[in-house]
Amino acid sequence: MTSIAARFMLVLLLAGLGLVATARAFSQNTSGELLAFLSNRAGGHYNVYVVDMLSGLLVNFSRDIERSSSPVWSPDGTRLAYVTRHVSNTDVYVVSLGGRPVNISQHSAPDTQPAWSPDSQRLAFVSIRDGQQEIYVADLVTGALTNISRHSGQDRAPAWSPDGRWLAFVSRRGMTSQIFVHELATGSRRLISGHEAFDDTPVWSPDSRFLAYVSWQSRNTEIMLYDFETGRETNLSRHIANDNSPAWSPDGTRLAFWSNRTGNLEIYVYDFETGILTNVSNHPGTDSSPVWSPDGSRLAYVSIPNINGANPEIVVLDLVSGRRTNLSNNPTSHNHSHAWTQVGG
Repeated sequence: MTSIAARFMLVLLLAGLGLVATARAFSQNTSGELLAFLSNRAGGHYNVYVVDMLSGLLVNFSRDIERSSSPVWSPDGTRLAYVTRHVSNTDVYVVSLGGRPVNISQHSAPDTQPAWSPDSQRLAFVSIRDGQQEIYVADLVTGALTNISRHSGQDRAPAWSPDGRWLAFVSRRGMTSQIFVHELATGSRRLISGHEAFDDTPVWSPDSRFLAYVSWQSRNTEIMLYDFETGRETNLSRHIANDNSPAWSPDGTRLAFWSNRTGNLEIYVYDFETGILTNVSNHPGTDSSPVWSPDGSRLAYVSIPNINGANPEIVVLDLVSGRRTNLSNNPTSHNHSHAWTQVGG
Protein backbone atom coordinates (compact mmCIF):
# COMPACT_ATOMS: atom_id res chain seq x y z
CA MET A 1 0.00 0.00 0.00
CA THR A 2 1.34 3.44 -0.94
CA SER A 3 1.84 6.12 1.72
CA ILE A 4 -1.01 8.20 0.27
CA ALA A 5 -3.32 5.18 0.31
CA ALA A 6 -2.31 4.37 3.88
CA ARG A 7 -3.04 7.91 5.06
CA PHE A 8 -6.34 7.84 3.20
CA MET A 9 -7.31 4.56 4.86
CA LEU A 10 -6.62 6.14 8.25
CA VAL A 11 -8.89 9.06 7.37
CA LEU A 12 -11.62 6.65 6.30
CA LEU A 13 -11.30 4.87 9.63
CA LEU A 14 -11.65 8.17 11.46
CA ALA A 15 -14.63 9.00 9.26
CA GLY A 16 -16.30 5.81 10.44
CA LEU A 17 -15.77 6.98 14.02
CA GLY A 18 -17.36 10.34 13.27
CA LEU A 19 -14.04 12.16 13.20
CA VAL A 20 -13.90 13.39 9.59
CA ALA A 21 -12.18 16.77 9.43
CA THR A 22 -14.31 19.87 9.28
CA ALA A 23 -14.11 22.23 6.31
CA ARG A 24 -12.39 24.81 8.54
CA ALA A 25 -9.69 22.37 9.63
CA PHE A 26 -9.38 21.29 6.02
CA SER A 27 -8.69 24.86 4.85
CA GLN A 28 -6.02 25.27 7.51
CA ASN A 29 -4.18 22.04 6.67
CA THR A 30 -4.41 21.56 2.90
CA SER A 31 -0.98 21.41 1.33
CA GLY A 32 -1.28 20.84 -2.40
CA GLU A 33 -3.71 19.11 -4.74
CA LEU A 34 -7.37 18.50 -4.00
CA LEU A 35 -9.69 15.95 -5.60
CA ALA A 36 -13.45 16.17 -5.19
CA PHE A 37 -15.75 13.20 -5.81
CA LEU A 38 -19.24 11.92 -5.07
CA SER A 39 -19.80 9.09 -2.63
CA ASN A 40 -22.74 7.56 -0.77
CA ARG A 41 -20.49 6.15 1.98
CA ALA A 42 -22.39 8.08 4.66
CA GLY A 43 -25.71 6.46 3.77
CA GLY A 44 -28.03 6.12 0.79
CA HIS A 45 -27.57 9.69 -0.45
CA TYR A 46 -24.58 11.16 -2.31
CA ASN A 47 -22.34 13.84 -0.86
CA VAL A 48 -19.37 15.74 -2.24
CA TYR A 49 -16.14 14.64 -0.58
CA VAL A 50 -12.78 16.36 -0.98
CA VAL A 51 -9.45 14.69 -0.30
CA ASP A 52 -6.06 16.38 0.04
CA MET A 53 -3.84 14.32 -2.26
CA LEU A 54 -0.73 14.90 -0.14
CA SER A 55 -2.02 14.50 3.41
CA GLY A 56 -4.98 12.18 2.78
CA LEU A 57 -7.27 14.54 4.72
CA LEU A 58 -10.91 13.86 3.78
CA VAL A 59 -13.86 16.26 4.15
CA ASN A 60 -17.56 15.91 3.42
CA PHE A 61 -18.16 19.29 1.78
CA SER A 62 -21.89 19.11 1.06
CA ARG A 63 -23.30 17.17 4.05
CA ASP A 64 -26.73 17.00 2.39
CA ILE A 65 -29.67 14.95 3.53
CA GLU A 66 -30.62 14.20 -0.08
CA ARG A 67 -28.29 14.14 -3.11
CA SER A 68 -25.36 16.19 -4.41
CA SER A 69 -23.79 15.99 -7.88
CA SER A 70 -21.57 17.69 -10.49
CA PRO A 71 -18.62 18.95 -8.39
CA VAL A 72 -16.39 21.38 -10.30
CA TRP A 73 -13.47 23.49 -9.02
CA SER A 74 -13.01 27.16 -9.77
CA PRO A 75 -9.91 27.71 -11.95
CA ASP A 76 -8.15 29.54 -9.11
CA GLY A 77 -8.62 26.48 -6.87
CA THR A 78 -10.35 28.34 -4.04
CA ARG A 79 -14.02 27.34 -4.45
CA LEU A 80 -16.10 24.32 -5.37
CA ALA A 81 -19.43 24.45 -7.18
CA TYR A 82 -21.87 21.55 -7.07
CA VAL A 83 -25.57 20.72 -7.41
CA THR A 84 -27.76 19.76 -4.48
CA ARG A 85 -31.25 18.33 -4.53
CA HIS A 86 -33.65 19.35 -1.76
CA VAL A 87 -37.16 17.83 -1.74
CA SER A 88 -38.18 18.22 -5.42
CA ASN A 89 -35.76 20.92 -6.57
CA THR A 90 -32.07 21.23 -7.45
CA ASP A 91 -29.88 24.30 -6.95
CA VAL A 92 -26.27 25.24 -7.64
CA TYR A 93 -24.13 25.87 -4.57
CA VAL A 94 -20.64 27.32 -4.16
CA VAL A 95 -18.43 26.68 -1.15
CA SER A 96 -14.97 28.09 -0.43
CA LEU A 97 -12.29 26.23 1.51
CA GLY A 98 -13.30 26.57 5.15
CA GLY A 99 -16.52 28.40 4.28
CA ARG A 100 -20.22 27.63 4.16
CA PRO A 101 -22.15 26.62 1.01
CA VAL A 102 -23.98 29.48 -0.75
CA ASN A 103 -26.99 28.92 -2.99
CA ILE A 104 -26.08 30.68 -6.23
CA SER A 105 -29.09 29.87 -8.40
CA GLN A 106 -31.86 30.40 -5.78
CA HIS A 107 -34.92 29.44 -7.79
CA SER A 108 -37.83 27.01 -7.55
CA ALA A 109 -36.98 25.62 -10.99
CA PRO A 110 -34.24 22.97 -11.33
CA ASP A 111 -30.72 24.38 -11.82
CA THR A 112 -27.87 22.05 -12.82
CA GLN A 113 -24.52 21.61 -14.67
CA PRO A 114 -22.34 24.43 -13.22
CA ALA A 115 -19.32 25.60 -15.24
CA TRP A 116 -16.77 28.21 -14.08
CA SER A 117 -15.45 31.12 -16.11
CA PRO A 118 -11.63 31.23 -16.46
CA ASP A 119 -11.38 34.18 -14.04
CA SER A 120 -13.46 32.34 -11.40
CA GLN A 121 -15.83 35.33 -11.19
CA ARG A 122 -18.80 33.89 -13.11
CA LEU A 123 -20.68 30.63 -13.13
CA ALA A 124 -22.69 29.24 -16.03
CA PHE A 125 -25.44 26.71 -15.34
CA VAL A 126 -28.56 25.16 -16.87
CA SER A 127 -32.06 26.21 -15.74
CA ILE A 128 -35.68 25.89 -16.88
CA ARG A 129 -36.82 28.93 -14.88
CA ASP A 130 -38.17 30.63 -18.04
CA GLY A 131 -40.01 27.54 -19.23
CA GLN A 132 -37.20 26.38 -21.54
CA GLN A 133 -33.93 24.62 -20.71
CA GLU A 134 -31.48 27.52 -21.09
CA ILE A 135 -27.87 28.47 -20.28
CA TYR A 136 -27.55 31.19 -17.64
CA VAL A 137 -24.47 33.03 -16.39
CA ALA A 138 -24.34 34.32 -12.81
CA ASP A 139 -21.85 37.07 -12.00
CA LEU A 140 -20.62 36.21 -8.51
CA VAL A 141 -19.34 39.74 -7.95
CA THR A 142 -22.35 41.83 -9.02
CA GLY A 143 -25.08 39.22 -8.62
CA ALA A 144 -26.28 39.78 -12.21
CA LEU A 145 -27.92 36.82 -13.98
CA THR A 146 -28.02 36.57 -17.79
CA ASN A 147 -29.81 34.15 -20.09
CA ILE A 148 -27.13 33.35 -22.69
CA SER A 149 -28.79 30.81 -24.98
CA ARG A 150 -32.30 32.30 -25.38
CA HIS A 151 -33.75 29.62 -27.64
CA SER A 152 -36.81 27.40 -27.69
CA GLY A 153 -34.61 24.30 -27.94
CA GLN A 154 -33.11 22.42 -25.01
CA ASP A 155 -29.69 23.91 -24.17
CA ARG A 156 -27.17 22.32 -21.79
CA ALA A 157 -23.52 21.36 -21.10
CA PRO A 158 -21.96 24.87 -20.91
CA ALA A 159 -18.16 25.05 -21.32
CA TRP A 160 -16.04 28.23 -21.17
CA SER A 161 -13.08 28.72 -23.47
CA PRO A 162 -9.91 29.23 -21.37
CA ASP A 163 -9.38 32.70 -22.90
CA GLY A 164 -12.87 33.71 -21.68
CA ARG A 165 -14.07 34.68 -25.15
CA TRP A 166 -16.54 31.89 -25.88
CA LEU A 167 -19.12 29.80 -24.07
CA ALA A 168 -19.82 26.50 -25.83
CA PHE A 169 -23.03 24.55 -25.22
CA VAL A 170 -25.17 21.74 -26.60
CA SER A 171 -28.54 22.59 -28.12
CA ARG A 172 -31.26 20.07 -28.97
CA ARG A 173 -33.11 21.54 -31.96
CA GLY A 174 -35.46 19.23 -33.80
CA MET A 175 -34.21 15.66 -34.07
CA THR A 176 -30.52 16.39 -33.46
CA SER A 177 -28.31 18.02 -30.84
CA GLN A 178 -25.49 20.28 -31.98
CA ILE A 179 -22.62 22.32 -30.55
CA PHE A 180 -22.84 26.12 -30.56
CA VAL A 181 -20.41 28.72 -29.26
CA HIS A 182 -21.57 32.08 -27.90
CA GLU A 183 -19.20 35.05 -27.96
CA LEU A 184 -19.56 36.80 -24.59
CA ALA A 185 -18.45 40.26 -25.73
CA THR A 186 -20.68 40.58 -28.82
CA GLY A 187 -23.47 38.08 -28.22
CA SER A 188 -22.84 36.49 -31.63
CA ARG A 189 -23.40 32.76 -32.02
CA ARG A 190 -21.68 30.17 -34.15
CA LEU A 191 -22.70 26.63 -35.09
CA ILE A 192 -19.74 24.26 -34.75
CA SER A 193 -21.19 20.84 -35.55
CA GLY A 194 -23.44 21.26 -38.57
CA HIS A 195 -24.06 17.60 -39.42
CA GLU A 196 -27.13 15.53 -38.66
CA ALA A 197 -26.02 13.87 -35.43
CA PHE A 198 -26.28 13.86 -31.67
CA ASP A 199 -23.32 15.91 -30.45
CA ASP A 200 -22.41 16.30 -26.80
CA THR A 201 -19.73 17.07 -24.17
CA PRO A 202 -17.80 20.06 -25.58
CA VAL A 203 -14.31 20.40 -24.03
CA TRP A 204 -11.84 23.20 -24.88
CA SER A 205 -8.12 22.80 -25.41
CA PRO A 206 -6.03 24.87 -22.95
CA ASP A 207 -5.09 27.36 -25.70
CA SER A 208 -8.76 27.78 -26.80
CA ARG A 209 -7.90 26.80 -30.38
CA PHE A 210 -9.64 23.41 -30.42
CA LEU A 211 -12.98 22.11 -29.22
CA ALA A 212 -13.26 18.37 -28.65
CA TYR A 213 -16.71 16.83 -28.43
CA VAL A 214 -18.57 13.54 -28.72
CA SER A 215 -20.63 12.84 -31.83
CA TRP A 216 -23.07 10.01 -32.48
CA GLN A 217 -23.32 10.10 -36.26
CA SER A 218 -24.23 6.51 -37.07
CA ARG A 219 -24.15 3.48 -34.78
CA ASN A 220 -21.34 4.58 -32.50
CA THR A 221 -19.91 7.63 -30.78
CA GLU A 222 -16.70 9.31 -31.95
CA ILE A 223 -14.39 12.00 -30.54
CA MET A 224 -14.46 14.97 -32.91
CA LEU A 225 -12.04 17.89 -32.98
CA TYR A 226 -12.92 21.37 -34.30
CA ASP A 227 -10.07 23.77 -35.17
CA PHE A 228 -11.09 27.42 -34.72
CA GLU A 229 -8.14 28.66 -36.80
CA THR A 230 -8.87 26.57 -39.89
CA GLY A 231 -12.56 25.79 -39.39
CA ARG A 232 -11.73 22.14 -40.03
CA GLU A 233 -13.37 19.25 -38.22
CA THR A 234 -11.47 15.99 -37.62
CA ASN A 235 -12.62 12.58 -36.42
CA LEU A 236 -9.95 11.86 -33.83
CA SER A 237 -11.01 8.41 -32.60
CA ARG A 238 -11.96 6.83 -35.97
CA HIS A 239 -13.24 3.49 -34.68
CA ILE A 240 -16.41 1.41 -34.92
CA ALA A 241 -16.53 1.13 -31.12
CA ASN A 242 -17.88 3.83 -28.79
CA ASP A 243 -15.51 6.61 -27.67
CA ASN A 244 -16.53 9.16 -25.07
CA SER A 245 -15.59 11.64 -22.29
CA PRO A 246 -12.70 13.59 -23.88
CA ALA A 247 -10.32 15.31 -21.42
CA TRP A 248 -7.39 17.55 -22.42
CA SER A 249 -4.05 17.32 -20.64
CA PRO A 250 -3.06 20.63 -18.96
CA ASP A 251 -0.43 21.35 -21.65
CA GLY A 252 -2.78 20.48 -24.51
CA THR A 253 -0.51 17.84 -26.05
CA ARG A 254 -2.68 14.83 -25.14
CA LEU A 255 -6.34 13.89 -25.03
CA ALA A 256 -7.72 11.17 -22.75
CA PHE A 257 -11.04 9.40 -23.36
CA TRP A 258 -12.73 6.08 -22.72
CA SER A 259 -13.44 3.48 -25.39
CA ASN A 260 -14.90 -0.02 -25.52
CA ARG A 261 -12.85 -1.02 -28.57
CA THR A 262 -11.31 -3.96 -26.67
CA GLY A 263 -14.69 -5.26 -25.51
CA ASN A 264 -14.79 -3.43 -22.18
CA LEU A 265 -14.39 0.22 -21.23
CA GLU A 266 -10.76 1.36 -21.03
CA ILE A 267 -8.98 4.72 -20.71
CA TYR A 268 -6.98 5.77 -23.77
CA VAL A 269 -4.59 8.68 -24.27
CA TYR A 270 -3.91 10.18 -27.70
CA ASP A 271 -0.59 12.01 -28.12
CA PHE A 272 -0.91 14.83 -30.68
CA GLU A 273 2.85 15.11 -31.18
CA THR A 274 3.44 11.43 -32.01
CA GLY A 275 -0.04 10.39 -33.20
CA ILE A 276 0.14 7.38 -30.86
CA LEU A 277 -2.98 6.11 -29.06
CA THR A 278 -2.29 4.19 -25.83
CA ASN A 279 -4.54 2.07 -23.63
CA VAL A 280 -3.36 3.33 -20.24
CA SER A 281 -5.85 1.58 -17.94
CA ASN A 282 -5.48 -1.89 -19.50
CA HIS A 283 -7.83 -3.39 -16.94
CA PRO A 284 -10.41 -6.21 -17.18
CA GLY A 285 -12.99 -4.10 -15.36
CA THR A 286 -14.89 -1.02 -16.53
CA ASP A 287 -12.91 2.25 -16.59
CA SER A 288 -14.38 5.64 -17.56
CA SER A 289 -14.51 9.41 -16.92
CA PRO A 290 -10.80 10.38 -17.05
CA VAL A 291 -9.62 13.58 -15.30
CA TRP A 292 -6.03 14.91 -15.46
CA SER A 293 -3.94 15.95 -12.47
CA PRO A 294 -2.90 19.64 -12.54
CA ASP A 295 0.66 18.72 -13.60
CA GLY A 296 -0.46 16.20 -16.23
CA SER A 297 1.46 13.28 -14.74
CA ARG A 298 -1.56 11.30 -13.49
CA LEU A 299 -5.12 10.42 -14.44
CA ALA A 300 -8.02 9.86 -12.09
CA TYR A 301 -10.92 7.79 -13.38
CA VAL A 302 -13.87 5.70 -12.27
CA SER A 303 -13.14 1.98 -12.18
CA ILE A 304 -15.49 -0.93 -11.56
CA PRO A 305 -13.69 -4.23 -10.89
CA ASN A 306 -14.67 -7.22 -13.01
CA ILE A 307 -16.45 -8.78 -10.04
CA ASN A 308 -20.16 -9.41 -9.80
CA GLY A 309 -21.76 -6.75 -7.61
CA ALA A 310 -18.61 -4.56 -7.40
CA ASN A 311 -19.06 -0.82 -6.87
CA PRO A 312 -17.28 2.02 -8.71
CA GLU A 313 -14.11 3.42 -7.13
CA ILE A 314 -11.91 6.44 -7.92
CA VAL A 315 -8.52 5.20 -9.15
CA VAL A 316 -5.44 7.38 -9.71
CA LEU A 317 -2.95 6.20 -12.34
CA ASP A 318 0.62 7.51 -12.41
CA LEU A 319 1.40 7.70 -16.15
CA VAL A 320 5.16 7.58 -15.54
CA SER A 321 5.46 4.65 -13.13
CA GLY A 322 2.19 2.91 -14.04
CA ARG A 323 1.27 2.68 -10.35
CA ARG A 324 -2.45 2.64 -9.52
CA THR A 325 -3.95 3.89 -6.26
CA ASN A 326 -7.53 3.20 -5.21
CA LEU A 327 -8.27 6.65 -3.84
CA SER A 328 -11.86 6.23 -2.67
CA ASN A 329 -11.15 2.72 -1.34
CA ASN A 330 -14.65 2.04 -0.10
CA PRO A 331 -16.04 -1.08 -1.81
CA THR A 332 -19.38 -0.84 -0.03
CA SER A 333 -20.22 2.56 -1.58
CA HIS A 334 -20.54 4.10 -5.02
CA ASN A 335 -17.84 6.67 -5.89
CA HIS A 336 -17.80 8.75 -9.08
CA SER A 337 -18.00 12.24 -10.67
CA HIS A 338 -14.60 13.61 -9.69
CA ALA A 339 -12.72 16.89 -10.24
CA TRP A 340 -9.04 17.77 -9.57
CA THR A 341 -7.40 21.10 -8.75
CA GLN A 342 -4.24 22.71 -7.39
CA VAL A 343 -4.74 24.71 -4.20
CA GLY A 344 -4.49 28.37 -5.11
CA GLY A 345 -4.95 27.73 -8.86
